[in-house]
Amino acid sequence: GEDLASFSRLKGDSILIRWVNYHLENANCQERITSLDGCLCDGIVLTKLIHHLFPTILDENCLNLILSCRVHERVQKLAAISDRLG
Repeated sequence: GEDLASFSRLKGDSILIRWVNYHLENANCQERITSLDGCLCDGIVLTKLIHHLFPTILDENCLNLILSCRVHERVQKLAAISDRLG
């Protein structure tokens, strides 16, 4: 295990990467991220993460539809969904 003192020394981006990967693993997704820079830009990981965390907002049909879109369209759809999340 990890104690609070060692966890509190982590940088914010490291904590967020671990949080995202934790939820991806719980969602049985194969994807994992290693950075916040390039790993999220195509929207695939974010789409799967939102589906896992908010399945009533992004159901299975919407998930498959968004994942089949081109990158630009996928990111636009994710922006619209994020507006609904507040």
